[in-house]
Amino acid sequence: MTVNSFWYTVPNRTCCDVLHEMKKTIEYLYDAQQKRHLGSLIEELQTYVNRMESALSDIYDIRELHKERVKLKDEVEELNDRARANDGNKS
Repeated sequence: MTVNSFWYTVPNRTCCDVLHEMKKTIEYLYDAQQKRHLGSLIEELQTYVNRMESALSDIYDIRELHKERVKLKDEVEELNDRARANDGNKS
């Protein structure tokens, strides 16, 4: 097995890809170089998972902010309707 050193140039590499390569590497742990490669794959996987967790958190925050915006927009519309009604009653 050759050490796959191109991982840092592949932009669409997924966690599953890294896990698959880790499984292949475990089969060949007779070499110290392979052991180092497995460590770097684990670090890479941690980076991907951290990014995924951050993205999920951001998506949740965006959804919550959207809900709040809708509520505030409805509240402003209701206040504007009340103000128009009050202006109509004064005339």
